[in-house]
Amino acid sequence: MKEATELFLLDTAADQVLLGHKKTGIGLGKIVGIGGHLEPGETPEQAAVRELLEETTVEVNEVDLVKVAEMTFLFPHEPDWSMLVHNYVVTQWVNEPAETVEIRPVWVKRHQIPVTEMWDDVQYWLAHALSGKFVRGTFTFGEENTVIKIEMEIGIWSYQHMAIK
Repeated sequence: MKEATELFLLDTAADQVLLGHKKTGIGLGKIVGIGGHLEPGETPEQAAVRELLEETTVEVNEVDLVKVAEMTFLFPHEPDWSMLVHNYVVTQWVNEPAETVEIRPVWVKRHQIPVTEMWDDVQYWLAHALSGKFVRGTFTFGEENTVIKIEMEIGIWSYQHMAIK
């Protein structure tokens, strides 16, 4: 199964999270977290840093990433879309987000995530992850790209607790 990453910049002072309007590829037109595939030999953390830079021009340090979720997405009708996604939050970065060929960055309030404009799974787990709980889940999507089966565990780790490890 393919592996990918998704990274959320979290501006704690403004209580905002960076998302992006997807301009190309799978998810075209949706609002998404920033991320993508792993290159051969790359760790998920390295891929998250690279994808963020490529898609938004924002630079982060790998050591500042906090893993908040690990999601398996299954698409029985499109098996090539199935993947394991490593999800991270980061609160320190360099550069302001800029639009690229793939993503138009958008800041949203953490408690006003536009879930109806995102992949269907987000409504079930993202708020938990952004509030500091580790989430692990498997989401199976039907032919309409809506979730038809959910298996999910929600932990109790906080960003602060995870960040000091």
